[in-house]
Amino acid sequence: MRRPWSARRATAVGLVVAGLLGVAPAAQGQSIDEQLRAAAGQLEDSTAAVQAAAAQLQTVSAALAPAREEAAAAATELAGAQAELVAATAAVRRAELAVEASQGRLAEGEARVAAGRAEVAQIARASYVRGPRPPVPVLESAGMTAYLETSALVDQVLEARGDTVRRLVADRQALAQVAAELEDDERAAEGAREDAADGERRAAEVAARAAAAEERVRGLVAQQAQVLAGAEQERAADLAAYQQAQAASAALEARLRAEAEQRRAAAAAASVPQPRAPPAADQGRMQWPADGRLTSRYGTRRHPIYGDTRFHAGIDIGAPSGSPIVAAEDGVVVFSGVQSGYGNSIAISHGTVGGRDLVTFYAHQSQLIARQGARVSRGQVIGRVGSTGNSTGPHLHFEVRLDGATTDPLDWVSPP
Repeated sequence: MRRPWSARRATAVGLVVAGLLGVAPAAQGQSIDEQLRAAAGQLEDSTAAVQAAAAQLQTVSAALAPAREEAAAAATELAGAQAELVAATAAVRRAELAVEASQGRLAEGEARVAAGRAEVAQIARASYVRGPRPPVPVLESAGMTAYLETSALVDQVLEARGDTVRRLVADRQALAQVAAELEDDERAAEGAREDAADGERRAAEVAARAAAAEERVRGLVAQQAQVLAGAEQERAADLAAYQQAQAASAALEARLRAEAEQRRAAAAAASVPQPRAPPAADQGRMQWPADGRLTSRYGTRRHPIYGDTRFHAGIDIGAPSGSPIVAAEDGVVVFSGVQSGYGNSIAISHGTVGGRDLVTFYAHQSQLIARQGARVSRGQVIGRVGSTGNSTGPHLHFEVRLDGATTDPLDWVSPP
């Protein structure tokens, strides 16, 4: 018998909740897809709604890891961009210092050139005042001495002027070189400033991406936390629904056992033997009760999501709503109505097998056709597939009971 929707939803979130709540999943090391497929194959509550919810959780879980990787990569890129910006800022400062030094050297060179020009101008004025040397020397001793003295002085002046001019030329050449270096330094400084501006823009862009990536991670974590918080509540609802289903099964067992005892007592009082089950039923060859496939088996199994042990009292046969349900064997309808948890249900007694009353039970019907007390034949339509009671979708829940106790229906019927 299937569990209600409140319990079903836990299947979708249980893959994450299993670790949170301290229970073991069905198969450690399996991927989410593998565990979901295992759950779908083993649980009777694998419906489209549950699969959609599971897909949503799977999407969140799958997106979280790459989102964290993206955030980490963006943070690393941001650190690199910030380091590059620091280096670019330092380069700007070095370039500006180089410009300042070049400007200092340029000022010094300009001062030397100006001083040289002034010195040359002074020499030129002094030479003009003294005038040219006499072209013909006076051959008098006194005149010769004066001439020689004057000539030596002029030579000294001319030599000093030549040194000054050469120094001025050298200073002007050095000044031109310093000016060229200053231009280079200024271009380098401007390039460094542009690099720094580019680095600042890149750092801002990377910071925005990093912030967006971190915000996405926070959103996914919050979404996952919300799902987990709901799952903690759903697990309790899931357990309660399972306990309710077990209680309904126990009640059905008690009812069928009491009715079997009453039939035996009545037969004994009338001194007539109880009817025996048809040979086909006695040999486990009853008819498959609905046109559908087996979707859930009978028996005890480990819950693939929560890890606890649970019992399924029959088998589930998936079929569209309204599909016909047929009697598995000849018999008498001993119950036709609403049974707690099972919804619209029919129980058919087929007689005794080994002294025990053999009953087939058909649950979750949308329409009950056979009435209580009616005698039915193998293959006769007794109702329609539905989803009443604790059911998550159209299907037939089919049980086989001996004196009210469950037994594996697949020992009595075979899937087509």
